[in-house]
Amino acid sequence: MLKQDARPLRISSHPRSSLNSSHHGSIDAVLKDLKNCSRRLHVALDAFRNEYHLLERLYYKGKNQHRLALFWRRVVEIRRFCRRLDGLHVDQIADTLRSSFFAAEAAPSNSKMMRGSWTHIPELAPVDLASQRCSACCALLEKMQEKLLDSYRSFNLAMQSGAFLQLILTLAAIASRMRAVGEELQEVLQATQDIARRISGILSAPTNNLAPLITDAVENEATTHPHHPQEFLTPQSGIAESSGLDLMTTSVQTGPTRRIVERSAAATADALKLQTAAKVSEHSRKKKRPKPRDEIDDIFGF
Repeated sequence: MLKQDARPLRISSHPRSSLNSSHHGSIDAVLKDLKNCSRRLHVALDAFRNEYHLLERLYYKGKNQHRLALFWRRVVEIRRFCRRLDGLHVDQIADTLRSSFFAAEAAPSNSKMMRGSWTHIPELAPVDLASQRCSACCALLEKMQEKLLDSYRSFNLAMQSGAFLQLILTLAAIASRMRAVGEELQEVLQATQDIARRISGILSAPTNNLAPLITDAVENEATTHPHHPQEFLTPQSGIAESSGLDLMTTSVQTGPTRRIVERSAAATADALKLQTAAKVSEHSRKKKRPKPRDEIDDIFGF
């Protein structure tokens, strides 16, 4: 059987101001779910303890008479699991985790102190410990469910003999009800474990805002690459510089890459020639065309 820690869970807290305000809404939702889990745990544990107390009375009443019977071994086994589960105080896991969000003097059993707004946040390590406690309790309940089912089947077989029918029928009813309560406990503990993991995710999230990160990045960029005033270049000088860059790249590149760069440089030069020719032809069109000479101009020599 797994070894569960039955020591009371203690969680230390810090002021609410130590948590980033962007996570306050998530904490509100978590506390609402945690309160629901705490109520369900108390109801399920009350039903479980009623069955456990009834089993204890039957055990002490019939242990001397039936201790050698085969069905009594099942009773002893169920009692051992129930005693172990009752000693873990699983209801205190949710209550202690919830009370850690309120005043330091708030006790897990004092519900009046947990009615207002939360003022503290728990530490990360105790929250992880609470999650581990829930996982251990779920493992114990899963094993207990198997034993309860086997015991119920054993009690049904023992009833066929007709001996001690009333006692065996009562034990079968206890095993059946305990198994139903165990399913509810296991479901609530899994939900509590999920809530503890959500709290751990909130507490371990970075607390810095996005704006300081952007400011630091801009300052680092300005320090590493200072801005220089841009030089105003003419189209010819820009083309010359790009051509020079292409030529330098051409001298470094070899093989097929060199041919591609040379062709791109030649294509650039051809495009420049076409643009220059187009500008010259457009300029010539804009010049004033001479008037056609007539016969009078030829006579007077104009």
